[in-house]
Amino acid sequence: MADLTSGHTYANSAIPAWNSAMRLGFFLIITFLIIKIRKLLEYEQATSRTDFLTGASNSRSFYESLKVEAGRSARSGRPYSVAYIDVDNFKTVNDTRGHSIGDELLLAVSSTVRQTTRSQDIVARLGGDEFAVLLPETSGAQVRPAADKIREQLLGLARQHQWPVTFSIGVVTCNGLCDPDEIVRQADYLMCEVKRTGKNSIAYGTYTKEISGP
Repeated sequence: MADLTSGHTYANSAIPAWNSAMRLGFFLIITFLIIKIRKLLEYEQATSRTDFLTGASNSRSFYESLKVEAGRSARSGRPYSVAYIDVDNFKTVNDTRGHSIGDELLLAVSSTVRQTTRSQDIVARLGGDEFAVLLPETSGAQVRPAADKIREQLLGLARQHQWPVTFSIGVVTCNGLCDPDEIVRQADYLMCEVKRTGKNSIAYGTYTKEISGP
């Protein structure tokens, strides 16, 4: 019998069918492996940019997005803002209620902030109990109600779970050419000023060398 794909004639009529089945099998196996490898690469790419505990963006991903936004802002002249959030008294929760409750708190904080912000905003856990939010195309006037809402929602979350925590937030707005690392440092500075002067508040500033306190 002749193999229609090669024109070769075989004494056993089953050989051409076997060859076709083998070719199909190899094709399916290769296709399956390609799909698996692609999914694995996509997963590794996603996890390399995501905080393992909270599912928020991680520090690396946040700074990458911030640098992109800083470049866009420098070209367009449109403002953007960065909020730096710290969970007050988080260590007390870990020490008195255990690390599992502490992890639950961090996960809930991340989820609440993401639900409260816009789809274009970037919410990240920078480490420990500190979070940051990048708010593209958001002026100093626009960021105030947004930050107030975040804090109100977080305080409601703490009351709901009876967690003895509050939230200190520093917010800095860039109105032009700003260094990405420096704007985060300034937002962190404002957050620390809030903690130093009583915690549980928000301090606002613009990207300048002089930063106003809460």
